[in-house]
Amino acid sequence: MTYMQKKNQLADAILSKRKERIDSFKQVFELLKHMTTLSSGSILLLLTFSEKIIHSADPNKWVGIAFVAFCISITFALGTMFFISLQRGEKPTNGEVNFFAYTMMISVVGFLIGMSSIAYTAYKYLV
Repeated sequence: MTYMQKKNQLADAILSKRKERIDSFKQVFELLKHMTTLSSGSILLLLTFSEKIIHSADPNKWVGIAFVAFCISITFALGTMFFISLQRGEKPTNGEVNFFAYTMMISVVGFLIGMSSIAYTAYKYLV
């Protein structure tokens, strides 16, 4: 194998890894976009139906928890999406990977807490 063939083979391998990284970033970006849309819609539904849900202090607490959790989810999802948009397929540093992982996890946990709070409130006070 000649020097040029080895060089081309290495360049192809690097491009292949870069394309895989870009595809995985696209998938995560789409997930976060959907989660942000669902969180925003849930906040709008909470605000719209809050007068029907809130009759005492206890459901008010759970609706407030859901509202805060969805706001946290949206904020951290947007932070993660901003991070992804800055990546151009380059390999991220360890600090960037940690930032990405923590913001994504906080966003997912906030979304799950918000959904759980809504489900608990609906089950306990509407059924």
